[in-house]
Amino acid sequence: MVQAPAKSNGSGVVVNYRLSGAIAAGQPLTVAFRFEGVTDPGGATVRMVADGGLRLLEPPATVELKAGQPTSINAIVVPAEGLGYLHVFTTQNGLESVTSIAVGSGKDAASLPGRSELKQMPDGEKIFSIPVK
Repeated sequence: MVQAPAKSNGSGVVVNYRLSGAIAAGQPLTVAFRFEGVTDPGGATVRMVADGGLRLLEPPATVELKAGQPTSINAIVVPAEGLGYLHVFTTQNGLESVTSIAVGSGKDAASLPGRSELKQMPDGEKIFSIPVK
């Protein structure tokens, strides 16, 4: 699994993910998630939103995470031709973070820049740049 980058002032929920299977336009694809780091006794929430032609079939709109328990969830997405993103919003203690996972298929996706690394801004903040077309 890949551990998603996280900001120090974010929700504190650790997001790990893995794309399972071949990526092909119109074919369902499983994105396996493992969420950790929930410390709020009231728990945390996960919400997923797809864009750029990506369709989210599962899970339901919002998933509850329990404190102290790692949670595994499988998301089922259907990519379109090109590049789409699965945005994963985590909320804990009133703080929200977002992780954007690129899912691309076909020749249009191959022509876009690959996954960028974190870049440090002059003020010290680290950002993750998402390529768009």
